[in-house]
Amino acid sequence: MNLTMNISETWFCNRGILVLSEYNQTKTCLCPPSYYGLRRQWQSQRISLTLQFISSCSKTISAVFQVITMLINEHNEIIGNHEEILFCWPMDTLREGQINRTGTWQGVIETYPSNEIGSGWNKTLEIGLYPMTDHKCTTLRSTMTENGVLRGTKNYRLCRGRNADDLYIDEGSSTLAVQWINDMLVSSFKFSGLFTISRLRMRGNILEEEILTTDDTPAIKNKVVSVRARSMHLIKMTRVSNIGQNLLSFRFIYFAILYLIRFVLVLP
Repeated sequence: MNLTMNISETWFCNRGILVLSEYNQTKTCLCPPSYYGLRRQWQSQRISLTLQFISSCSKTISAVFQVITMLINEHNEIIGNHEEILFCWPMDTLREGQINRTGTWQGVIETYPSNEIGSGWNKTLEIGLYPMTDHKCTTLRSTMTENGVLRGTKNYRLCRGRNADDLYIDEGSSTLAVQWINDMLVSSFKFSGLFTISRLRMRGNILEEEILTTDDTPAIKNKVVSVRARSMHLIKMTRVSNIGQNLLSFRFIYFAILYLIRFVLVLP
């Protein structure tokens, strides 16, 4: 029996060779056993994983999920690359602006007066994933250099205490209370006869740090007391790296890990 095949039918099989039955022209694909389906369009070793997060709670939920998927063979070896996805719930614009600071930032210190220590120094600020749960801390590390020479480091941590409003900076030997005033992270303290106010805020894609130092003049009841300003330091920093920049493009920022879910898929 003479069988003919249309040239377009040669593309019928995703893998293998198309065979036509001599009786009813039924199409069959001859292909390796690792493929199946009418047109051998499926690969038997391919695994699909679908995850869905459903919240029955308030929209203010702050849970964060880190999902790691990997393939492990019978020898407990990871096959190929693993995937990591960080997912968190949407939040209001103000809340998002408060914690959208994760990454490494760099800028040049401006001082007023211009002859203050630190003028012209380069500052690198590393900020870790924002602490979303109580009694958790994250990286807050500063490095200052001048013409490539290291001038100082501050290996601090930003911590959350009993609740979201109980924030402080762990300096190692002491702690410094900080608070949010709208989108500004503000701290104030006294040291060696000086009073200092520091604020950290976002302006577009720029992270600004401003430090104002004044005399610690004692107050007098029912009288206005003038306070002499000593100096102001201003640093405008741009983000040079972001911990979450290679994750899926959600409209979400990159936070501290609250839950860790591991899906280990073992090949037969």
